[in-house]
Amino acid sequence: MDVGSINLSSQCQITCSNPNATSPEILIQSNNNLQTTIALLSRRLRSPPWSYTYLPNEQHCTLILQFPHSIILKSIQIIPFTQLSINHYIIMNQLNTNLTQYPSSIIGETSSDGYYLRPCGYLLNTQGQQIINLSLTKPFDIVKQLRIHFYKPTDHDTIGLQQISIQGSYTYDQQMFIEQTSHPYQILISTIYGKLNST
Repeated sequence: MDVGSINLSSQCQITCSNPNATSPEILIQSNNNLQTTIALLSRRLRSPPWSYTYLPNEQHCTLILQFPHSIILKSIQIIPFTQLSINHYIIMNQLNTNLTQYPSSIIGETSSDGYYLRPCGYLLNTQGQQIINLSLTKPFDIVKQLRIHFYKPTDHDTIGLQQISIQGSYTYDQQMFIEQTSHPYQILISTIYGKLNST
């Protein structure tokens, strides 16, 4: 995680492109510690916290995250649902995993004003990835709305997700940081050359 970054997922409003789908709100609730969730992989539920079944001619579904204020987006992490197959002859470090509900690929789009969208990364093949780190084309991106497109699995009609984590900072926090860090420099210049005249 970058210095100054926080998990902003719980601050946004999340909806699905299909209004008839189950609310994906659970994906952004109580997920401040991503590592804690990863550590609990061996105690997964039998069904995903959120799932989506694609229509016959549907190739992808979209989750829309709307932030109350503009943010500086730094990273996107997604945990798909992994179902564990356990029997009497399998030990815990050799569990069979069912990855059929993983999306085949993912791509994200961002908007700084909530209207004009642009890709924030490249189409990522996500089959078999238990933790998906969606790459960003820009290291820091000012975002008001984020859209994540989940493409239909190769051999399944349903995807299952467990968690979405959006790391970043609010733009006004970044401006405050710049002002605070530049303040000692202003004092140094004033001391050497006298008080700076305002223009």
